[in-house]
Amino acid sequence: MNIREIYDQLSNQELSLEIFNQVITLRNECKITNNYEYFYLSTLLMIDIYINEGLFDDALTLANKSFIDLDKTVFQKIYVSVLDRLIYIFIQKKNHRRAFIYANEKRLYIDNNNQDEINRWYLENSYIYEALGEKHKALTNLLTILSNNPEDNLKVIILGNITKLYIDDGDMTNAQNYLEETMVLSNQLKDKDSQTYCDYLNAKILIKENKYKFALKLFKDIFKNLNDLNDEQINYLNEFCKLLLLMEDYQSVKKYSDFYLKSVEASNDQFLKKDFYKNYLKASILLLPGPKEEVMKLFNYTELVEKEIIRSHEENILEANEDDKQFELNEKLQKTITSMENTINMVNLAMVKVGERESLLEFSKSLEKIVPFNEALFVIFNRANFELLPDLHDSFSSVATFDYKKGRLYERDIPYSELDGTIIELLISGNKDVILDFNDTAIPIIEPITKTTYLHLKVKYLFATPLYYDGDLYACVIYTSTISDITTSEAILNLKIASKLLESKLINLFYQENLQAQKDILQTAMSNLQEGLFYYETGKQRMLLTPELAKFLGIHELTISRNDYFKKIIEIDKHIHTQIIEQIREKQSYQFSYHLSLQGQRIKVTEYGKPYFSKDGILKFYICSIVKEDLKKELQNQEITNKFSTVLTEKDLTQKIQLEEQKANDLNYRLSVIGGKYRQKGNLLPDLKMDIAKILNQITGEEIYFVGFDQFIILSRTYDGRIIERWLRQINHELSVIGLETFVVSIKYPKDFSTLSDLMNITQFMLDFRFLELDELAYKDYLYYQTLNRCVELQVEKKDIELLYTPIYMQNIKVGYEVKANIGGVEIRSDYRKFIHHLNIIALEKLILWKLEQIGDTLVTFVRVNSDTLHELIKQDYFAHKTTKPYFLIDGYQPFLITDIQYLKQLEYRLYLDYPTFKKLTMKEIIEIEIDGLMIEEELETKEKEQIINLSLNQKYQLVTKTMWTDYKNCLYQTDELLSQTIAIEDDKQIE
Repeated sequence: MNIREIYDQLSNQELSLEIFNQVITLRNECKITNNYEYFYLSTLLMIDIYINEGLFDDALTLANKSFIDLDKTVFQKIYVSVLDRLIYIFIQKKNHRRAFIYANEKRLYIDNNNQDEINRWYLENSYIYEALGEKHKALTNLLTILSNNPEDNLKVIILGNITKLYIDDGDMTNAQNYLEETMVLSNQLKDKDSQTYCDYLNAKILIKENKYKFALKLFKDIFKNLNDLNDEQINYLNEFCKLLLLMEDYQSVKKYSDFYLKSVEASNDQFLKKDFYKNYLKASILLLPGPKEEVMKLFNYTELVEKEIIRSHEENILEANEDDKQFELNEKLQKTITSMENTINMVNLAMVKVGERESLLEFSKSLEKIVPFNEALFVIFNRANFELLPDLHDSFSSVATFDYKKGRLYERDIPYSELDGTIIELLISGNKDVILDFNDTAIPIIEPITKTTYLHLKVKYLFATPLYYDGDLYACVIYTSTISDITTSEAILNLKIASKLLESKLINLFYQENLQAQKDILQTAMSNLQEGLFYYETGKQRMLLTPELAKFLGIHELTISRNDYFKKIIEIDKHIHTQIIEQIREKQSYQFSYHLSLQGQRIKVTEYGKPYFSKDGILKFYICSIVKEDLKKELQNQEITNKFSTVLTEKDLTQKIQLEEQKANDLNYRLSVIGGKYRQKGNLLPDLKMDIAKILNQITGEEIYFVGFDQFIILSRTYDGRIIERWLRQINHELSVIGLETFVVSIKYPKDFSTLSDLMNITQFMLDFRFLELDELAYKDYLYYQTLNRCVELQVEKKDIELLYTPIYMQNIKVGYEVKANIGGVEIRSDYRKFIHHLNIIALEKLILWKLEQIGDTLVTFVRVNSDTLHELIKQDYFAHKTTKPYFLIDGYQPFLITDIQYLKQLEYRLYLDYPTFKKLTMKEIIEIEIDGLMIEEELETKEKEQIINLSLNQKYQLVTKTMWTDYKNCLYQTDELLSQTIAIEDDKQIE
């Protein structure tokens, strides 16, 4: 049998010590074969066996030891299972504060769409809060579960727990109500344990009401046929004995205690045992002959002493734990500080050397004594020079590297074009530290010097860090090790500190380096395989060439005028050169393909150009590259052109999703979705979608689907986050070259959502509302968006709605109400309108106006409407003969807005524009429309507010704001009140 089959067989057996050795054997096999998933699952089986045997300390030790290096992202479900065990263990050990910490951790990883998991989490929290004495929070968690409509088997438990909390709190009315509901459900389920628990709760209520005889009968029924007791039943017994003591039936206490003594002794719950023995002792003493008052006095005194001992003991344990923790923390902190000081001192001593090479050599020798790396590679992207134009021929065609190993430093240069796929490219594109443990991952990253992968070189650990000056990347360091782990927290801390000190030293050596130009060259060089680079000086109209480019063009000089270069372009493509010059005049980046006539051959090339601006915004020169397109590439381009002769649409995407959903049942199925929105900077390009499809296909190799007129979707089986991030950067860059502004997002299945349709919906939402990543806030807003629109659609479908009224004041006098829709089933947030789909907004606003007309009240009402809503109603001749004329608060600019406002003003409607819409108007339009005022919901800067007040005074505008503006008299302002129609009308009458 394979590992999975063995695991399935063991997990289906009774988890006891009898199979423990078999589980250990399976676990060891998993470790040997690097099967981490089943290694962790086998460890969970061992923990469950310990728990079943009551060996909680052993279970806790194993859990803490085995899961310290668990990848919470890859093995999320297993991590949640570990947390479940830890919570249970700490509850059993009565360490409820620790259980609470793990419960909070668990909430970050459970699936928000899995209602069972959510309910279970609330149930655990309720137990923990109750044990910590925070019964109100425990009750809140239980009531939350009820609101989630749990299954009946869980619901009966929740109802019982709520009943008990109300009993403990002395709220007998609520306790009785919930008990009745519990009893009905337990009888429906025919659940004997739940029925017994109901009898127990009923008895507790009767005791609180001093109805001891009725409670006594219930307890006797509970214990009628019980011979052995579990912990819950021992708790019932203790309550029963307390009642018998209250009724002074000491003989019965002794009889029941004797009968169940063995069950109690078998329990591991010391608190239950303590209560049992107290009742037993009390009954035994009171059965002795003699004056009972003296015996009771002695017993009470003994009980007080016991409580004081327990309290002191608990305080001592708490203080000891705190001391241990403080000692451990101080020891660890001191060790870290000592290590940091040692690193700083040794590195500073090494950096006394003057030269670049000497400094790097001494730095490496000193650092390897602290962190045992095998090799350190220093990469310098540009050395200092003092010229306006950096020396292209010496510095910018390649990077300088210093490779330290075994006490020696080897220096060599590497062309930029050879950095593809290396760790250097990963650092440049990611712009952040890279930490790799090749024992856990098999990423084929290339080592820059040998051009082979780190895996082939048997490197086990890698840490790479970029070096910055003034926020720009100018160098990096890559540390590798074949034996020692240099990715531990302590090792990385020392490497980062040392590298920061090196960063400062190199900055002093290269202080006049032109970092902005270097950054632009890196982007150009890494984006394209080059025949060569050149600078273009716009003033002198000359090109400064690299030797490689000069050789390619067949010239002996390293400079050439743009006119001489123009002569090498074939006649039919000379118009493209004109387009390049126009882009340069506009100071824009560009990418154009054309044919050169070189050595009697016609060669197709692509020219890339990017302007370099000084810090004061002056154009200094262009950084450009020439890329030759060989015959094979031209054929590939032709194939792509043929492939995209038709554009894939939303209908094609729907069919593709349906096909993919059939594959999604496979546990190993993975899918990434990339979504993008684009917008033209200038005039519309012909065949724009085909051009985009070609570019995106060249980047991703995937089919491109277009949704609407400005969106695209890409489905890919590629799941590597680094590759996806690189695609996103390339998409933004390549589409910007052809004059598009883009916004691109990506999410994954099944990581982010349970179904593919969810995946597509959230992608669309993120594009519409410009969320760059799917964090907790984005997902919360997405759920609100979905719920809100469903509720609006239901209200519109019913063609009825309740109106709410928000009072509007002027100088503390109520002058009217803003009318809002009470959308059933969803919270009305202050920003709710932006989450309603545009078509739904129009339908909802029409419904509000229709409802207002039906009511026909005499209140002064303000109604928020979109310009599209008004336009549709005007086309339907809605406003022509209306007697009810609300004041309109209009948002949304459209070309027809001015004409529509002029029409409504002729019908004597009062109209207010929201501030964002108003700002889009020209001064001529402002004068023409003669609106009544502005609605301002934003917090304005002082200067902008003054401008609005001056304009409003001049135009005699009335302002509608969120708060009262004391410096403008003609100002209406709102409150947060929401009144029903009846209350609003009554309130208005009282004012009159």
